Amino acid sequence: MASPNNFEVDLEETLFGKLVEVETPEENTFLTNIAKQERIDIRLGMIDAFVEGKWVYLSSLKALTFTNWSWGNPDNLFNQDCATLASYKKYKWDDEDCTEQRNFVCERLIGSGS
Repeated sequence: MASPNNFEVDLEETLFGKLVEVETPEENTFLTNIAKQERIDIRLGMIDAFVEGKWVYLSSLKALTFTNWSWGNPDNLFNQDCATLASYKKYKWDDEDCTEQRNFVCERLIGSGS
């Protein structure tokens, strides 16, 4: 599946990949289109499990460069530490308990191979 920013995205499995980390509005739109087409919620590779309220990318632990939180979120209701692109929030982001089972998208740089 083609995607923006030279990333290869796969709804099933990507070798040497990681949970998708939304860094731009274009990536968010791309993922939103997948979520709408498939009628799914997507777990994102962003957390605040280390420092509450400080959201970071899971692979680098660097601060988020883009956000698209739904109104009132993240709210940390019941200690929620994982980000989800949520159909029930009109395809904006929600913070959820990390034990909630969600669909996911993996990403990797094309040609990275390892």
